[in-house]
Amino acid sequence: MYTSLLGILTAIFWAVADIFIAQSTKSFKPVFAAALVSFLGAILFGIYYMFFIRVPVPTNMHGVVWSGLAGFFISIAGVFFFRALHQGPIGLISALSSTYPAITLLLAILIFDATLTSRQAIGFAMVLVGVISAAGFHVSDGNKTKSGTSGTAMALLAALSWGIGYGLLAEGVKLLGWQAASLVQFGV
Repeated sequence: MYTSLLGILTAIFWAVADIFIAQSTKSFKPVFAAALVSFLGAILFGIYYMFFIRVPVPTNMHGVVWSGLAGFFISIAGVFFFRALHQGPIGLISALSSTYPAITLLLAILIFDATLTSRQAIGFAMVLVGVISAAGFHVSDGNKTKSGTSGTAMALLAALSWGIGYGLLAEGVKLLGWQAASLVQFGV
């Protein structure tokens, strides 16, 4: 029950955050807004780490590299996401960019030798069909912005970058633990 409640609250906070992000990109350039959010997140996690986490600074270089690369890809995903929300529409952008777990799964299978059950494979295929369908139905002349493009491509690039980033971060977490891996990831 507690885990389900946390999952629902997380989804609500992400939805509300997407609305604020979309509005912020109307006042600030999307890249600046993404950099500001990343900077504030790094500062807040750094303060949290100093006061509440009693884990030493990481020394496992493989874990640091995986986590550092994850930080790079996650930061790039933020830029793509903010640009996508700037171009709109928010409902589709948010949904498409939230498909990053499919990319993470592909990375885990292809690079890190993860395996899937048949049920997981069916779910994965359903996600891919849904993404392709949503992106295909969205691309039409009526949904293009003044620059001539929709935010769909940026949303898919965000999903790709987040998928790679979180796949790499999972390896960093295996080697360093979530606290130290997060410290490195936020520090990038």
